[in-house]
Amino acid sequence: MAAGFGSLLRECPLLLPQNREKSVYEGFVTAQGTDFHIRILLPVDLQLKNARIQCSLQLKKVLSGYQQILKQRLQHSLDLVSFMVELKTVLEAALKNTRAFQSPALPPPQHYSGLIRDIETLGWNKVVFVDPSFTTIKLKAEDSCGRHHQITLKLNPKLHHKIWNLLQKEAIELVPQLQFHQGFYFCYFTVPKKDGGLCPINGPQKPQYLYRVQKVLYDNPSEHPSTPRVWGVQIFPYIDDWLLITLRDHIALTMRTLEALGLTVNLAKSVLTPARRAQFIGAILNSLACKAFLPPKRADDIITLSSLLSIHRQFLAALESLKAFWNALDEIDEKTWVLEPEKPTRSATMRRIALGNNVSINVEVDPRHPTMPPECFFLGPDHVVNPLKMKLNSNIHMWDPETNLLQNLKEVLEMDFPSREALDKSDFSMDCGICYAYRLDGAIPDQVCDDSRCGQPFHQACLYEWLRGLPSSRQSYNVIFGECPYCNKQITLKMSLKKA
Repeated sequence: MAAGFGSLLRECPLLLPQNREKSVYEGFVTAQGTDFHIRILLPVDLQLKNARIQCSLQLKKVLSGYQQILKQRLQHSLDLVSFMVELKTVLEAALKNTRAFQSPALPPPQHYSGLIRDIETLGWNKVVFVDPSFTTIKLKAEDSCGRHHQITLKLNPKLHHKIWNLLQKEAIELVPQLQFHQGFYFCYFTVPKKDGGLCPINGPQKPQYLYRVQKVLYDNPSEHPSTPRVWGVQIFPYIDDWLLITLRDHIALTMRTLEALGLTVNLAKSVLTPARRAQFIGAILNSLACKAFLPPKRADDIITLSSLLSIHRQFLAALESLKAFWNALDEIDEKTWVLEPEKPTRSATMRRIALGNNVSINVEVDPRHPTMPPECFFLGPDHVVNPLKMKLNSNIHMWDPETNLLQNLKEVLEMDFPSREALDKSDFSMDCGICYAYRLDGAIPDQVCDDSRCGQPFHQACLYEWLRGLPSSRQSYNVIFGECPYCNKQITLKMSLKKA
């Protein structure tokens, strides 16, 4: 019998006996990657020819027209394992020849009506775009400073297909609308096994009492079995939180056994009074109804957080948290000449600001701490950049988080940034001396000859190719030494940005 049950488990791992006599089997039979609920009732003599088969409505539709074949297989099969093999073969053929089993191409109507209600609650004036399939929704928002933003929501229709499949398997059931705030419940679920399969959880008996034992400390963890059982008491451990299920009041015997095993129970955090309702790892378990509920607050939070109105409010809160960051960068964009990026987006955290002819500073601002000193490095000839570096290092202690970013930079560097009113951007936008273009693959000239009489800018890529072609140039790791194409003075190219 053990060998036969092992064969059945390998063939149908989701079909399990429901009593010790193994006269009742319940679970799922799998075909073409889909599980169908089935229940097999054997007579006292365990003969298949007198067995009764109960299955879900969906499985009945699939096997419609195959009843006579199944009756013949039931009469001639040697054992339950061989019948299940025959059943799966018939089911595979039925699935190929019937249209009864076809998951809907679209989510259920409740999905769309729920989205429409959410949009009406939020307001159609906040919706920018909705695609015909309702899988992409774009919402707009305005922060307290009058900036306009958009958020794109990608809805996953596969989730609704999975829910529909679970409903067809009768693994879950719809909660009546009047019970929405009383939790969500199910009658069957599976847990993963070590070998990659699934183990069905469907208790045949209703336990009378539930206990919660919390914070169990192991004196000798190596002696602790993975699934301890104590005289009719089922123990379901989750880290240091244990759930005890028993048909009788075995709590005193269980406590003595735990103490004998060297385990210490945290009595202050345990619930040792027998109850038919208990909260365990975030769910309320009801032993009489054999149902699990979400606590009302958690159910309300899930429903609330998943609505479009809640998502829009979270978006607004995120925008407000970035207000100081955008204020700082907007001031830089308005009052200085920003060389890069040419058209900054709201997600851009870097600005390259012109300080003079062929001299600029890169600032990288932390969106979470926009008033703190940013990461800075200078671009330009050494005889101009080095004094600026010294000022930055010597005056960084003067940085005041209560002052705006631009004013702090001016005070630390002891200079005024070129004004947009007095100068034109072309005064700082000098073309590369090799390719004679300002932008090359999105990059602007960032290498400058250090000779004060030359100061010609180059793209890094252009200067690299030029120096590689010179017979007199030499390279050490990522540094190339050679001569300036214009003044023939020594020029050095380091194939990485110089940081202060």
